[in-house]
Amino acid sequence: MKITKLQKETMDEFVWGGSGMVREAADWIIENIKSDEIILEIGAGLTSTKFLSKYWKTYSVEQDKRWMAIANDKINYIHAPLVDGWYDVNVLQQQLPTKYSMILIDGPVYGDREKIIDNIDLFNIKDTVIVVDDTYREKERNIVNELFKLGKNIIFEGTEGGSPQFTVLK
Repeated sequence: MKITKLQKETMDEFVWGGSGMVREAADWIIENIKSDEIILEIGAGLTSTKFLSKYWKTYSVEQDKRWMAIANDKINYIHAPLVDGWYDVNVLQQQLPTKYSMILIDGPVYGDREKIIDNIDLFNIKDTVIVVDDTYREKERNIVNELFKLGKNIIFEGTEGGSPQFTVLK
C-alpha cells in the first residue's frame, strides 16, 4: 500500500516506541500489507490497535477490557482472559477469524507470550506474515526461533538504537 501525504501526517501524530510499536514496524506493514487484507493482533496496544484499525480490518485479542478502547468499523475485539499465563484457548477457538494475512504478536502483557507456540495450531500460519514485536527480549526471540523451526523464514528485522525491535517472518 502506498502511503499518502495525509496518511503520513496522521502517522506522525502517533506516539511510536516506548512500550508501543516502533515507527519502522508501522512503515514495514504499510509498505507490505495491502489495505484490503485482514490483520490479527495478539495483544491490543493503544498505538498498534489505533494504527492498524485505521487502515486494515483488524481482529485484536486482548485479556484486559481496558485496552479494548478504540471504536471504529475496522476493529473487532476478542476478549480472552488469561488462563495459566496465556489467552483462554476456548475463547480463541470460538472467536478467532479463519482468514487473515498478518499476525502481530505483542501480547499478552504480564503473561507468557511463548505459549503461542504451544497453541500455534489455533492459527493459520502457512501463508501468513507474522510480526513478532519486542524481539530484543529473550522470550520473543525464542518465539522467532520456534517459528523458524516450523518453516517460517525471517524476511525483515527492524531495529531501534541498534537493538532488535521486531522481526517479520513468512
